[in-house]
Amino acid sequence: MKLNRGVVPPNNFHYPVDKGVVLRASTLDLLIKEIETWRTQNGIPVGNPEKDIDDYFCSKWPHYCQVERSEEVLIQKNSNMLKQVNGWAAITMRNTPQGGYQLVDQNVATERAAKCLECPFNRNWRGSCGTCMSATDTILIRIRQLRKITLDESLLGCSVNGFDCKTAIHLPETAFQLTDEKKQSLPQNCWLKQSTS
Repeated sequence: MKLNRGVVPPNNFHYPVDKGVVLRASTLDLLIKEIETWRTQNGIPVGNPEKDIDDYFCSKWPHYCQVERSEEVLIQKNSNMLKQVNGWAAITMRNTPQGGYQLVDQNVATERAAKCLECPFNRNWRGSCGTCMSATDTILIRIRQLRKITLDESLLGCSVNGFDCKTAIHLPETAFQLTDEKKQSLPQNCWLKQSTS
């Protein structure tokens, strides 16, 4: 994820380089130069200050960021979430092991749900096609084996992964078949990025 270039982030452009040391600048370009200079003067490899700044802001304030075009999942303004969720449900159902998925503990599902609720990519996937939604809901209920938690009504769809959050939170990580590259493209605060289940 990248910091939106048209916005000024919270507390202006800044970057903590050491304990108690925060570099500040009036623009992103000046902050990059400040970091390069500081690292050079302190004998630290310069690396990629722009990416470091993006990672820093996007981990703390993801709603100030956007998914990069080069990332595997490109969020399009007018993408049809219903189609995405429907496709995910069909593939997940097809890949369901005999006897169903080994669902995670209810407490784990609740912790995951709490992260989804804070995420700016938790978006409504329901469209105007009642029959389509009904068919998709039927599949999703089967995948999650009728499981429910108290936060269910607030969970929508993930516009990054194209899944139904209400269902995804119950599934083991193996159900997502995530590559390391795919994990890198997820928002910094995503439970799938941090998942070890």
